Amino acid sequence: MQWESILFTPPNDEWLKAKVESQEFSSESDVVNDLILRAREVEAIRARLINAEQPLTHHPAVDEIRVGYRRSICGADSNCYCVTGDSSEVMAIFGQQDLDDWL
Repeated sequence: MQWESILFTPPNDEWLKAKVESQEFSSESDVVNDLILRAREVEAIRARLINAEQPLTHHPAVDEIRVGYRRSICGADSNCYCVTGDSSEVMAIFGQQDLDDWL
């Protein structure tokens, strides 16, 4: 791991020390690393929510799979769906399997 020097405001420094003193964490570095991990998880969730808020027609058409299908990426999976009127129907969810097996 890489060493960094970080300055904290007095209230934040007291909070870090209290986390270690309560034995919730073994060091201030563990507290900071946990906060960074949580912030990265929040960023990933936020990105997924923003993607999910897009209009159904925002996602690219995948006519090579089936005419009228669209694809949305969610994590490691691809969701193929059809838009009918003002609703959509999920037709398939692909993980890491080969699409040729399904087609």
